[in-house]
Amino acid sequence: MSKYSILVWGLIILGIAGIVLAIFAIVTNNSGTQSNPANLITPVSDLDWVRGAKDAKVVLVEYSDFQCPACAYYYFQVKKLETDFNGKLKVVYRYFPLEQIHKYARLSARVAESAGKQGKFWEMHDLLFNNQEAWTNSPDATPLFASYANELNLDMNKFVQDINSFDIDNKINSDYEDGAKQGILGTPTFFVNGKKMGNIGSYEEFKKIIGIEINK
Repeated sequence: MSKYSILVWGLIILGIAGIVLAIFAIVTNNSGTQSNPANLITPVSDLDWVRGAKDAKVVLVEYSDFQCPACAYYYFQVKKLETDFNGKLKVVYRYFPLEQIHKYARLSARVAESAGKQGKFWEMHDLLFNNQEAWTNSPDATPLFASYANELNLDMNKFVQDINSFDIDNKINSDYEDGAKQGILGTPTFFVNGKKMGNIGSYEEFKKIIGIEINK
C-alpha cells in the first residue's frame, strides 16, 4: 500500500473517531455554565502557535475554524496587519472548529496540527486558508489535504501517525474548551492584548485598533 493510500485510509478512520469526539465535546460544553468575559482567560504560552516578534507590543489571539468563510476573509486582513506592523505584532492561532456546521472543521485542524509536529504549522495554516474553497467544496477533501502535505515535503508516514494520535485531538479540544469558557459561539473571535474585540467593519478599522495599542 502506498504512503498516499495509507494517508487517505487514516483520514477516513479518524473521521469516524471525530464524530464520537464531537458529540462528547458538545455534551461537555453544554453541561456547564458559560460566561462571556471581556478578557482572555488563558494567557499565551509555549503551547500556542505563535507567529511574529517575541517582544511585540501587541498580541493578537484568534479563535478560528479553517472551514469558516469569515475566518478566511480575516486571514487576509491579519496577513496584511503582519506586514504593516512588521516586528510590532504577534499573532496567535487557537482552534475553535465548528463541527456542527462544517464537516471538515476538525479534520482540517488535525491536518494543521499534524503539520505543526514537523515544524510546518503556519505553512499548512496558510495553504488551508488560501485553498479553502477548493477543499471545502470537495466531496472528499482527503486527497487535497494529502497534496498539501506533499507540497510541504512532510514525512507522510509520520504525518499519518500524528494525525491519528490522541495528542492532536487533545490540543484541539483544549483550545475549543478554552474558547467555550470565553463564551465564544462563532469564528473568528479576536483578542487584542487580552481584550476581546467587537465586530470589525473594515481593514482600516482593524488597523486602527492595532495602531492604538502600539502607540499606548
